[in-house]
Amino acid sequence: MRIAVVMASSGVSEIGLAERQRYLQETASFGTEVVMVPNPEAPAAIVDAYESHLAAIHSTRLVREAQEDGFDAVVIWCGDDPGLEAARQRVTIPVVGPATASLSVARLLGDTFGYISSAGSPAHIWSRVRAAGLGDRLMSVACLPIEVLDIRSDLDRTYALTEAAIADGVAAGAHSFILGCMAMWGMAPELTRRTGVPVIDGGQAALLTAELLVRLGLGHSAVAYPPSSVAESFALSV
Repeated sequence: MRIAVVMASSGVSEIGLAERQRYLQETASFGTEVVMVPNPEAPAAIVDAYESHLAAIHSTRLVREAQEDGFDAVVIWCGDDPGLEAARQRVTIPVVGPATASLSVARLLGDTFGYISSAGSPAHIWSRVRAAGLGDRLMSVACLPIEVLDIRSDLDRTYALTEAAIADGVAAGAHSFILGCMAMWGMAPELTRRTGVPVIDGGQAALLTAELLVRLGLGHSAVAYPPSSVAESFALSV
């Protein structure tokens, strides 16, 4: 099995890409190959709806190319799932986003959950979760005072702020927590150990969900995501 991980942003260095690839390859099941797909035309980071829209256009093209190159599934590497629905209309292989995968896992771990991300708009997260039909289960949203590109520059500080956000979320009634920023990859196991509550890594959740769909022989419903016949050149021009 080959899974393409399409970067939705361009701000990650080659070293950073290699680190993420190693982490995901260690997560993957035996026999699964993980390939990172850079996206140099995308925004450096995605912090608002406009940048998410720009990222979606280029990510969708890369998803289509991944299917043409013979990949069995695609993961979109961004906690906002930019272009997820559009990509599913362009290909027949499974396309999975960290946000939707994490929300599915959170429902398995408890009745409620909290959401933690980098600097940004809590209102945007609330809106996305409500759109997924899970607004009544979301107990807390914390946007750390750290820009996405700085999340890993001082991991001790990031861990401390995230632990504090988890404590606040538990007090608010959350049973588990989603790390909604992909720059927080690899932090979930240690946070689970420190806090004693389940913390979900979006990259792991998306990758293993993609594997599951491939092994089940299932793709996204054409009823929910009817194939699009719009020319890609038109989408890239608007």
